[in-house]
Amino acid sequence: MPNYLKAYIVVMAVGCLCYLLWTKAGRTLQLDGVPSTGPSSVSKRYFVAWALVTSAAFLASNYYVFILLALLVVPFVKNRVPVHAQGGLFVVLLLSVPSLGRVMQGFFGLNKIVELSWPMVLGLSYLLSGTRRRTPVGRERVSLAVILLFVLIALLSFRDTTVSDGFRETFVYFNLILVPYLIARKTSFELRDARYIYFGFTFIAIILSGMGVFTMLKHWNVYDELRGALDLPDLMITTYKYRGGFLRTSATVGAIHLAAIGSCAMVVFAYLIKDVQKSAVQKLLFLLLLLSVVFTFSRAPWIIGAGMVVWYAILSYRSRGIYYVFIGVIFVSVLLFATGLFDSVADGLMLKDSGNVDYRQRLLELGMQEIMQHPLTGNPHFMSAPRLQVLRQGEGIIDIVNTYLQVGLQYGLVAMVLFAGLIFAWPLAVYRRAKRGGDGEVLDAARVYMVIMVGLGMVIFTVSSFGKGSVFFPLLMFLVGMGHGIRKN
Repeated sequence: MPNYLKAYIVVMAVGCLCYLLWTKAGRTLQLDGVPSTGPSSVSKRYFVAWALVTSAAFLASNYYVFILLALLVVPFVKNRVPVHAQGGLFVVLLLSVPSLGRVMQGFFGLNKIVELSWPMVLGLSYLLSGTRRRTPVGRERVSLAVILLFVLIALLSFRDTTVSDGFRETFVYFNLILVPYLIARKTSFELRDARYIYFGFTFIAIILSGMGVFTMLKHWNVYDELRGALDLPDLMITTYKYRGGFLRTSATVGAIHLAAIGSCAMVVFAYLIKDVQKSAVQKLLFLLLLLSVVFTFSRAPWIIGAGMVVWYAILSYRSRGIYYVFIGVIFVSVLLFATGLFDSVADGLMLKDSGNVDYRQRLLELGMQEIMQHPLTGNPHFMSAPRLQVLRQGEGIIDIVNTYLQVGLQYGLVAMVLFAGLIFAWPLAVYRRAKRGGDGEVLDAARVYMVIMVGLGMVIFTVSSFGKGSVFFPLLMFLVGMGHGIRKN
């Protein structure tokens, strides 16, 4: 049996197990008070959507066949999910498959048409399949900031290149920036919509966490087999997959991004179960999320994730999320000591890898110097800048492990400030408005929104998330748009 079929069986088995646990944990949740379209019914539809897309990816045998199947599956599953739960469905589908890209070859003199990716296909099919809601975009300051960011990047995409390449780049960033934001504006219209986005986010995070724990136990990242299943070339850079002799869990999004998603899901899950009697299954799922974060061996997200949970616990008072974290940390520590793995794990910690910290410090210093040389427009050829050549590593690459630097180096200081404002200033504005409104339910949702957005904003300071094949950047832009569903209440 081919490895990709074995991987498919494992993915479906782990996914089914996580789904069964999730249904038991989510029975008592009351997100909208309507049993027919409540959490249990929506969970089934989310799971079917995840299973269909995952099956299409593993069984298509060809990338273009997968794309065609996805274009059929996405509208099919979307139209069978209630309108208020379609935002959560988008998050589930976005994180169900790795962002595998392939260049669509051109014809009639064109070398290539566009570089396809899963977020691009999902976003366009989701947006074009329509919705019963019509939401004006462009009147709010945050919408203007998103549009300005896209227009600035689009205009700068025509530097030092052909017109056709410029339009290709513009189309790519239209799908990275505007499309997910527009989808969020259409699917996050009120507080109930935002709750279901939280619901979908936690649902897929638990499935990814289950995959992550399996990766750690079996030393096999099953999603790597998708490249063989879709006839795509293998990755050339593989050193970041390991730390301290362990395979870092990554699921569909990469190790650092999985740690960020798991940390956010712990906060969101604590919010979803805050008003219900806690069950053993809910605590087990919380522990599963924690283990997936730990097994990524991503040092900065560990610290940021712990800070997020503590911050949310302090803000919400009633949350017991910090209690679950402490219990989980104690459990993992005892397990490591009992099995004699503590020293091996310690080799993967930040405190024993000063070279990594030094590299990030030099990157920040030299990167800001380069940005200030081209503050308005950035430098499309920054990888060839003389001052950055000292950052080349063993595999001959300059790893820009900082999303803000990525944006600033390529598109200038204005684009970087706009992007940072969307990640930090906008969630704070949503929280302040909710606090002034005095509605406890809205304030609870706004707390979660502020904590996870600031946490994600800090995580992307330590990893590259801006690019054609990124799943994480569309997720961020979707979450920016989601804030309107909380702010309007």
